[in-house]
Amino acid sequence: MPLVYVLGVELTLGHEDPVATTPSDFNITAVRIEEDRIKVDGELDEAEWDLAEPVGDFIQNEPLPGRPATEQTEVRLLYDSKNLYIGAYCFDSESPGGLVAKELTRDFSPRDSDVFHVAIDTFNDNRNSFGFGTNPGGAKRDLQSGGDGQRFNRDWDAIWEVRTKVTEEGWQAEFAIPFRSLRFPPTEEQVWGINFDRRVRRKSETSQWAPVPQPFFVFRVSLAGTLHGL
Repeated sequence: MPLVYVLGVELTLGHEDPVATTPSDFNITAVRIEEDRIKVDGELDEAEWDLAEPVGDFIQNEPLPGRPATEQTEVRLLYDSKNLYIGAYCFDSESPGGLVAKELTRDFSPRDSDVFHVAIDTFNDNRNSFGFGTNPGGAKRDLQSGGDGQRFNRDWDAIWEVRTKVTEEGWQAEFAIPFRSLRFPPTEEQVWGINFDRRVRRKSETSQWAPVPQPFFVFRVSLAGTLHGL
């Protein structure tokens, strides 16, 4: 098998070449909306969601690093004066029977379920982040990370909301993360690092929007994309 390089990391792949990217290729803009327009129910049916430009085309971290994800994911961001809203469409060709959500408890294991995660580097320092995740059953998982994904505080429990819905096309998640649950610089314009992560349990496949090479995962925020618009 040939040796290739993704983000400066040497990888051994099969017959298809990986997708060549750098962190600067990944930008997403959050759209400002009026307060109390989003009902967090997993439906993603408010007209405001159509205002946000989706990002997708996730890249595998495993089992085939650098290759496109086998299932499509689309993510949109909105915000008002209180919350950052994240809407994720996790399309799945074998939904609903192929979805896995073994745990519904807080801080469930991400290895045993289909999962969607977001990592937010509010200081854009390429070192620290807040993480929020869920599975098709709507379980919540949150943590803080430091050292560019080398240290974790899994005891951290923030105030936030998430609801999910399973459909014939896959599953979708709707997050509301209060700004008061985060720390960020006291500046008028906020530019944050951000990345999204998807795990398809039955395929043992993990992928990210801004790709992260093995052995690292979404909390390697030095490789994250950039959130604009706040």
